[in-house]
Amino acid sequence: MNEAVKGAMSNLVGTVHKHYPDLVHAARSAATICAVRCISNNTQPTTLIFVGPPSSGKSMVLEWLTPQADIPDGPPDEDDDGGGVDDDPLVPFFHRSDKFTAASFVSQHGETKKKALHDVDLLPKIKDKTLITPELAPLFAGRREDFVERMSMLVRVLDGQGLVTDAGTHGSRGYAKPHNFQWLGATTPVSPEVLAAMSKLGPRILYYEIVEQKDDNDSLITLIEDSGDNERRKRLCRAAMIRYVLTLYREYPLGSLHTSRVTVPKVLQMQIVQWARAICGLRVGIRVSKEHADYDDYEDDTPLMELVDKPERPFRVLGNLNRMVRAATIAHGRSEAKEYDLAMIRHVALSSGHMSRGVAFNALLNNGGEITSLEMAAATGWSRPTCRRYMRELCVSTLGEMRPMEHGKPSHLKLAPYLRELLNAPHYEERTHAPNTESEAEVLRGGRDADAGGRSEDNVGSDEPAGQDQCDDGDGA
Repeated sequence: MNEAVKGAMSNLVGTVHKHYPDLVHAARSAATICAVRCISNNTQPTTLIFVGPPSSGKSMVLEWLTPQADIPDGPPDEDDDGGGVDDDPLVPFFHRSDKFTAASFVSQHGETKKKALHDVDLLPKIKDKTLITPELAPLFAGRREDFVERMSMLVRVLDGQGLVTDAGTHGSRGYAKPHNFQWLGATTPVSPEVLAAMSKLGPRILYYEIVEQKDDNDSLITLIEDSGDNERRKRLCRAAMIRYVLTLYREYPLGSLHTSRVTVPKVLQMQIVQWARAICGLRVGIRVSKEHADYDDYEDDTPLMELVDKPERPFRVLGNLNRMVRAATIAHGRSEAKEYDLAMIRHVALSSGHMSRGVAFNALLNNGGEITSLEMAAATGWSRPTCRRYMRELCVSTLGEMRPMEHGKPSHLKLAPYLRELLNAPHYEERTHAPNTESEAEVLRGGRDADAGGRSEDNVGSDEPAGQDQCDDGDGA
């Protein structure tokens, strides 16, 4: 049990829940990615991208983790305000980049002298840190060919084994040794075409859908009444996050914990495996079959579907999910994974594929593993033709099996047998968070005064997670 980490997480949960309750789980997921840095036997960069429409709050959590010190053009003592890059306590652990290209990791800029290129390379700047990118939409935009080229470069970087490139001006240059890092970003919803292209490159990037805030009239009136107070609330949450990060890295420095010190119960291990396999089906590209025009034996409004390519194998995404579960355990000051950690995995899995297919799959799980188009329409608000289309997609992706009418029951979709443990998979219960036990002044002071040095000899873990990590089998995340 590590009371310091547990207490810092409890304070973070309480502070965020008080001011931005819809972002509590997102904040804890970001903390989980931060905790990956503490794992000693990890060589794979871990990426989590928050996804949501404009003004959904997807980048707010990232603001709490983003260093606010200016990057000076010269030495720190030449900075106009008299400060340096070390003014912000987050600088040693995070690197902010609002915009970059795939070529930024190892530059081959023709007008820059070769000896000076190291100073502009992004890869060494993010080694052993967390890269923060508040807006990634431009990275996913453009022609498909350009996107695939950018992603192929990014895939190599996300393998963690460095990057060496060749160009006519400077020849071969780069970094052959491993460069591990974490990456937190935000973007608007990714198109099916982008997901289809990414599925060919492997599941190195996972997503986390931000639940949209209420936008009814009463909620918007409350927003404008509190607009002058919003900056103060952001400062309080940022201070709580800073305090948490510094406490975590004080107790568990870089690469100080082996994953063997974290226990994952067998039942949760099976759920991790099945969520990894589900992600492969949720991400695979599917299109209307070329034979559809000659097929009239199924409902007229439901096209036949076929796979664009073979689904990904589950091995790499399984490693990512397993690492996230163990990092979540560390992030909460525990030694054993809990159902809350698997609720996070559920949300990530359903966010990391085609969104509508994930909604349909979630409806199938919530309905006990069997669902008709009428039941799915009631659960999702979609039309029945739309429901039948996504039921067909779940069949083609092998996540479900279509059963014909039998014993008076209409034709329905049934969960694939190899995913049956997901019927017991936990997910978020929004109402259970610990209250904030510190005053606002203490929160602000804690964020500025927490020390990142030293090391506690406490073992990882506690019997209960920070806050109240309760999950149920009700509505999906």
